[in-house]
This record gives sequence, structure tokens and C-alpha cells, in this order.
Amino acid sequence: MLAFLAMPFALFVAYAKRGRELNLVDRGLISASTPLQRGIEWLAFTGIDAWNGYVNLRHVYDANLALQRERLSLETRLAALSEAQSENERLRRLLDFQSAAPQLRLITARVVAAGASPLSELVRIGRGSSDGILRGAPVMTPDGVVGTISEVTSGTADVALLVSPKSAVPAMSQRTRARSTVRGTGEGCKLEFALHTDDLEEGDLLLTAGIQLVEPSQRRAAGSFPKGVPIGRVTHVHREPNAIFNKAEVIPAVDLSRLEEVLVVLPALDETASAPSNVGTPMQLAPAPGANP
Repeated sequence: MLAFLAMPFALFVAYAKRGRELNLVDRGLISASTPLQRGIEWLAFTGIDAWNGYVNLRHVYDANLALQRERLSLETRLAALSEAQSENERLRRLLDFQSAAPQLRLITARVVAAGASPLSELVRIGRGSSDGILRGAPVMTPDGVVGTISEVTSGTADVALLVSPKSAVPAMSQRTRARSTVRGTGEGCKLEFALHTDDLEEGDLLLTAGIQLVEPSQRRAAGSFPKGVPIGRVTHVHREPNAIFNKAEVIPAVDLSRLEEVLVVLPALDETASAPSNVGTPMQLAPAPGANP
């Protein structure tokens, strides 16, 4: 123990004599301590370098984290601006459509709820009887037919979409003017009452005929769509030799799975007073993403 305590003193004395003549003991002490001294220096400088590296990396990490947060904030703001621009463009199209059809009483309504499945037959809008909406009122967008109002409360209304089995819209071919009916099947639309003698081709555009369709089960006619509104295009035409009517499917002109705003046709002012009360209880639907029902 005393030897270990005396060694640092002996080394101090030996190094103090540097530059003068060293005896054998001093040279031996210096030679023996050189590897240890280098090891201590290496450990010391390695530790300092490691600490400095850690501090630098920590600063880099903090800076990267700050940049990531700033980027996320900018991306969020950009997404919000993009969504606002998209909404403005949709509303502008609705306003342009309303301006182009001054003879119609139209009201804009936002979709506030929809079925969980993309094949849902119903959506709910945030307008109701207090806004003048009646059961059977036509619903559309600038792209074409959406469906008809099936149930109404004071503040909301359910829309039976074009694909609903409850939906039937009088149609005519843009190309030949031949009349038929587009009816929903639950998963899509089919063409009914297209005469076998009619010239029907794949891709024919079907427009609303502008007449009312009175179903046998209905006591009164549903509201009619304005004439010339796109319904969809004909596909999968099937002709049977001895059949009276052709069979075909119809692809809706409107993407019914992505509705956000729609236009509802209100009754003419002279019809409002005589219109019967038809307020009902809408079916339960799931809230649409981002909506506040």
C-alpha cells in the first residue's frame, strides 16, 4: 500500500528532473509509467470526444425533431388549404348550376351522414321540412341525378339514391330520344321498358325525360327531375330475340359514394301551399366523415 502511495511522488520527482541527468531509478520509473500515462490520456480524450459527440448528436436530434414538427404543421396547413379550395370549387359549381337554371327553385344541402358501406342506398342531408323540402323531391348535383327524398324531419332529410330499389327515374336517350326507365337494384342500376325496336348501344347517355313517374303503390306522383339532367350511361346491353324490351345496366353519372353537397329541387311557390304534410322519421345512418350532423 505504501509503495502505491509513494509511486506518484517518485514519478513527480523523476519528471521534475527532466532536462538534467537522470539516474537509473528515475529512468526506470519514467519508462514503466509511460504506457500507463498514454492509456490514461487515451481514456481521457476518448471520453471527452464521446461526450462532445453525444452533445452534438443531441443537438442534431433536437434540430431534426423541430424540423419534423414544422413540416407536419406545414403539411397540415397545406391539407386544410387544399380541402378549402376543393370545397370552394364544389360550391362554385353548385352556384353556377343554380345560376344556369333560374327557372328552378334549388337549395344546397350538405351530406351529414351516410351508410357504412360504399354501396349504401341512403344518405342524409342537413336540410329538412323547415327549409321547404318535401318527400319525393328530386336531388342532384351539377354532374347529374342523385336520387329522391324518401323521409323528412324538420332539420334533416334522407335521400334514396339512384341505386336504391325504391328509385325509378323516367329517362330518354340523348342520341335517339327513345324513352325508358332507370331503376335501382340495390347494387347498381338497370334499364327498364327500353323497347326491343329501339336503337340502344353501349355508352349511350341517358337523360331525365322531364316527366313524372307514378308508381302503382304511390298515392301521388313523386317530384319530377328537370328535363335533360344526366342519369348515366348504358352498358351490358342484352337483346333477346322474342322479348318486347331490351335489358341493360346503367352506370350512374354521379359517383354516389363520394357525395358531399347536393341540390334539392323545391316545389314551385304556387305548389307549396297545397303540398300535403309528409314529415317522417329518417332511418338511422352513420355520420359522414368530417360532418357535424
